Amino acid sequence: MTAPTVSAARTARLVGTLGAGRPAYRALADALRLAVADGRIAPGTRLPSERELTAALDVSRTTVTRAYAVLRESGYLTSRRGSGSLASLPAGSSQRAAGPLFPADAAEGVIDLTCAATRAPAGVVEAYEQALEQLPRYLAGAGYLTLGVPELREVVAERYTARGLPTTPDQVLVTSGAVAGIGIVLRALVDYDDHPATPTPSMPPAAVGRAWCRWRSTPTGGTSRSRRARCGSPLPRRPC
Repeated sequence: MTAPTVSAARTARLVGTLGAGRPAYRALADALRLAVADGRIAPGTRLPSERELTAALDVSRTTVTRAYAVLRESGYLTSRRGSGSLASLPAGSSQRAAGPLFPADAAEGVIDLTCAATRAPAGVVEAYEQALEQLPRYLAGAGYLTLGVPELREVVAERYTARGLPTTPDQVLVTSGAVAGIGIVLRALVDYDDHPATPTPSMPPAAVGRAWCRWRSTPTGGTSRSRRARCGSPLPRRPC
């Protein structure tokens, strides 16, 4: 049976802009790896030849050759004589099962609404590699930093300062995620008889579900009552 193929033009659209700040071949390999891992390029699909992809991306032949080599080494590309280069998954990898609600390879122009999670951004692999190089320095202790890794807090403070808000690292608290951060903010700013309000649709208020206050959802641009709620005007008090 003939293997399905993905055109050079479609591959170029999936890759997008390679950007700057790191080698182009690594950016290309990372983009193709993500496309294979999340199912946009199904395993077993024949990728464009190096010559075709070079023309579609307007990059050097060396860039595509080295990117394909990285993918082969990491198990995301299998080259066979007479069959070209086929997308593959490393041994032991798992992929979301295909079915009516989970299309393995959506047609071009179709948006997959079965999952609200965004794809991993380009550069994740390099970030993990750099983190692993720095891991030994943290192994001597318990590995739990209540306020966050000091170097990360410094970077966050510098970024806020560059954007016009002078910030020092001791003013930064790094949480394990958005829900934990929202929970800390609520406990610091919300009283027992307050009624926090948020526009809808919005992130599910999981952190508020176990809080002591009553959550109110207000449609964006809704009635005057909704506008008063967003502006902080008093609402009828109810016991929590």
